[in-house]
Amino acid sequence: MQTSPEPSPPSRTSGAGSDRVPDGSRPHWMAWMDRSGQVSWGEYRTPNRSSSRSSGSMWTPGRGTMCATPSGSRFAADRGGGLRESCLMIIDAQTRIWPSVDHLGRESADIARRRQAARWIQDSAEPNQLEAALDPIDAALVFGYRSVRQDACIANEWVAEVVGRSRGRLIGVAGIDPMSTDAIEELDRAMDMGFVGITVCPSDQGFHPTNSAAMRIWERCQHLGLPIFVSRPGPPCPGSILDFDRPLNWDEVARSIPELSIVLGGIGTPWVEETLLLLQKHPRIFADTAGLVERPWQLFQALLGASSKGVTDKLLFASGWPTESPAKAIETIYSVNGFSHGTQLPSIPRPELSSIVERDLPTVLGMPIAPGRQADTSPTTLADGDPTTTTAERGSNLDEI
Repeated sequence: MQTSPEPSPPSRTSGAGSDRVPDGSRPHWMAWMDRSGQVSWGEYRTPNRSSSRSSGSMWTPGRGTMCATPSGSRFAADRGGGLRESCLMIIDAQTRIWPSVDHLGRESADIARRRQAARWIQDSAEPNQLEAALDPIDAALVFGYRSVRQDACIANEWVAEVVGRSRGRLIGVAGIDPMSTDAIEELDRAMDMGFVGITVCPSDQGFHPTNSAAMRIWERCQHLGLPIFVSRPGPPCPGSILDFDRPLNWDEVARSIPELSIVLGGIGTPWVEETLLLLQKHPRIFADTAGLVERPWQLFQALLGASSKGVTDKLLFASGWPTESPAKAIETIYSVNGFSHGTQLPSIPRPELSSIVERDLPTVLGMPIAPGRQADTSPTTLADGDPTTTTAERGSNLDEI
């Protein structure tokens, strides 16, 4: 089957409406799909976010509206070249940073350095690289990670430092290992630092979601209003207990704690049907597209299933950077119906594809808007701090970072 080549975002030096934008605005790019299924890119501009540099907040969108940004209105270039006010807000629901894959644990590092592993994990995923990749979107959730079992740690303190210097572009999600002896204390510290959720990986951390220690973490998250993001930072390792990753393991959790928001990464791949069943059954279970956006055929099948079951409103846009860029992920989602052109295959309605990309993440997940610790905003110190050192190891001297 032949499909038209996917477009790339144009150069930022020019664009529709570029001579009719508010003073001090900054350009980004958005994609739309026309009636023929062709994906096009157009420039939109956001007022300069410099006013949020000293706010000390990890994320400060207005509640109940998609068009609020840290600094106010959004202006988008329409197809005729003029400007219109837009309520478009695109937030990437899963990205990761690390200075070296060694911080993901011994087994993950070994896999990443194998000859054919570049498609799985990048050896380096620096904060500055992530910020450069965010140009087409508004913001991104950035995950910490901790696994005592795998000797892995992307310290929450380091992530908080990076988020504090991102001028509102990054939103922190804390890496919590429910099997660690200080898990509850680490969760409370993460809340104090302004994180808006936690992320876990049952197979690599070695726990079943209904484990009693894990259930205490879920209950605490529900009490604090923190969503749980279930995902893995890299490919499965020899020591991973894959049965713990099955989406249906979360059914009992959702029945026991119905107000807890749970996000299953990669639409639960390879157990996509289990995930779609949970999305139908439980109001507070969601799924993101990370891990599938670099595999368009699998993504197409998963989105078809979600559309047929009426649960595309439970899907969240996520690139999974560094495995895929936000721009490429958006193009893939908008182009996915290319598989059905000229065939008997059904397609996903265009409004459903747009709704995935433009999902109002803070409102959907009920993420708390909490101030983070004040940080120096100098670009030269964006990645300062030790990504493997936790609060317990540092003591309380965070101001020395």
